[in-house]
Amino acid sequence: MNVDEFLDLPDVEAQCVELIAGDLTTTPPAPFIHELVKSRVMEALICEVTQNPVAMVLPGTTYQFDEHSALHADLSVVSAERIDPSIEGLFPGAPDLAIEVVSDELAGELNAKIGLYLKHGSKAVWVFYPSQRHVAVHQAGGGSSNWTRARRWKIIMCCPASAFL
Repeated sequence: MNVDEFLDLPDVEAQCVELIAGDLTTTPPAPFIHELVKSRVMEALICEVTQNPVAMVLPGTTYQFDEHSALHADLSVVSAERIDPSIEGLFPGAPDLAIEVVSDELAGELNAKIGLYLKHGSKAVWVFYPSQRHVAVHQAGGGSSNWTRARRWKIIMCCPASAFL
């Protein structure tokens, strides 16, 4: 399946639908903790970009990487110079920072998504695991780190988004 066929599919209420290397994937509605973590991370990022307006925080945005891949990021940050209100359809390319909150994804699909974000230009991908209070930070060029436990969880929630732009 290509992106044009993907965009012609009927809307499926309360499900996230993505196209990963030509394969259609769907995920069920997210539990409340998923939305709570998204909200808290978004608040911290918006606070940062309000003080330092170099980027925009975008909730639930779908990005088109190529003819066969379009991913829906839970949250994302895009540098201000890339924001163009005249863009029609899906946002082209990857966000500068992609943020995923894991609630029900298979490991293989999640790894494929992280790889696609980084391959297509994301500088970093933050993956939050709410039930473990764990954050994995994947960086372009192969670097990664893991943040666990309450103290580090709080630090990553306050990390400036501008560090990745």
